[in-house]
Amino acid sequence: MSLPLILLLLTVFVIMLLMSALLINLTARLLVVVALNRRLPKIFTKRASLNKITGSDDFAKTLAEKSTILKESKTETVVIRAYDGARLVGHILSASAPKRIIIAVHGWRGTWTRDFGIVSDFWRQSDNTVIYVEQRGQNDSGGDYITFG
Repeated sequence: MSLPLILLLLTVFVIMLLMSALLINLTARLLVVVALNRRLPKIFTKRASLNKITGSDDFAKTLAEKSTILKESKTETVVIRAYDGARLVGHILSASAPKRIIIAVHGWRGTWTRDFGIVSDFWRQSDNTVIYVEQRGQNDSGGDYITFG
């Protein structure tokens, strides 16, 4: 291989590495902005297809319906105070003769009803008592930061 060809290949390789690093940096910045602002960037809200969990309108509708059903269920709301005084909330859906207790902690920026509405019927039919935890800084739990407590 000639020296000019080797230099050309090295140059292309370095350019590809720099472009990859730039793309990773931009992606990380976008994720931080989404995390701090707690909303999607405008580019994602303008196109409905980018704002869906899946491509199926039926599935999105089912998720919404199941979320509403869980939210309207007869749960016992429990509140505790964290070491710093923040109000932390949970919801207990009790089974009459529970086989097990499930502690369900929703995902980052999620809600207990949206994340678990789709499986709540199964858990109920399987005789489970479920404790749905609302993370700090989300939904009805207090705090300035999203954490587990």
